[in-house]
Amino acid sequence: MEHSGSSLYKQGSPIPKMSETAEAARNSAAWLDLRALCMYACVSERTLREWIHRPSDGLPAYQIAKKIFVKRSEFDDWICRHVIRPIGKVDIEGIVSEVIREVAGTR
Repeated sequence: MEHSGSSLYKQGSPIPKMSETAEAARNSAAWLDLRALCMYACVSERTLREWIHRPSDGLPAYQIAKKIFVKRSEFDDWICRHVIRPIGKVDIEGIVSEVIREVAGTR
């Protein structure tokens, strides 16, 4: 029997599609390391690190030694807070009024 190197798949078996890999990550552990979260969220590790280190509303993450973990449910909640609203639905006057009230209240 020939060894096929470090391949995880038997010769002739199909390599799973990204969606299958993401689905497996989605249904697995409650805690994801950055590599698993990359597959789950379909973003790069660099993007995840930028989200984690954002000055405001950063992605909640936990570090043990050099390994970073994100709780899947916290990621899902965090990402759902970043909904894109259609431009027609944004209440510009309301936003401006709220900002003016906040600024006036801090002085």
